[in-house]
Amino acid sequence: MMSGGAITILGCSGGGGDNLLTTCFRVGEHILIDAGTGLGAMSSEDMALIDHVLITHSHQDHIALLPLFLERIYLLRKQPVTVYARAETLSALKDHVFNWEIYPDFSELPLIQQQDSPLVRFREIKVQETVQIGGWRVCGAAMDHTVPGLSYILQHDGMSFAFTGDTRSLSALAQADPFDVLVTELSYPDHMHELARLSGHMTPAILKRDLALLRRKPQLWISHLKPQYHKELRLAAAPLLAEYGGRVLESGGSYPLAARGATACAP
Repeated sequence: MMSGGAITILGCSGGGGDNLLTTCFRVGEHILIDAGTGLGAMSSEDMALIDHVLITHSHQDHIALLPLFLERIYLLRKQPVTVYARAETLSALKDHVFNWEIYPDFSELPLIQQQDSPLVRFREIKVQETVQIGGWRVCGAAMDHTVPGLSYILQHDGMSFAFTGDTRSLSALAQADPFDVLVTELSYPDHMHELARLSGHMTPAILKRDLALLRRKPQLWISHLKPQYHKELRLAAAPLLAEYGGRVLESGGSYPLAARGATACAP
């Protein structure tokens, strides 16, 4: 049984191919953050335990297996799964994925084992809204990407971490109270700065600049490296990891969160 404060990295790559898996993190036993191709690493028994899915934004590498996940657990669930996201993300999912042309709208299909409930419920989280999800206090922060989205700050039992999603800035997270761990994307090397800016992603120089904005030095968990720049980015991240502590994440890893202090959204 997983610890409530453990995070399992089901997928964390910024691209596919070569057996790389895109973003999907499991928090404890019952929560997922994003639903990229890493979700496929879960057993059906573990999938059936998931009660909550936090989606950062609507890009394919972060939602790819959400439809297949819901289909797989349809006969296994007695209670609905709740999918949380910003309103614009939920609209994109409803309009372009769960539209009966690409995939069924599972929010309209009753559970086999509980006919008065749908398989999935979609729940909006607003910027700076805080909600209780599966024993965690979860706050949405604005994400600076090419589409509207949310970074998430999660706190439980004195443990706290922030999950950037895809972003080119930490400015919104800099307004939040301190957190212990920052799970941050790092997609492109510095010489690809213009592409990073246009596509809404981080470079090492941008990450270093924005880390100085935070109220406390968090431990760094670095994710979403573009495959073609993986080695280059690991080298570039080494000085930041030496200063802040942490790691470059790999799919399949599971890490505990150390209890240090609570966190919250800024008022």
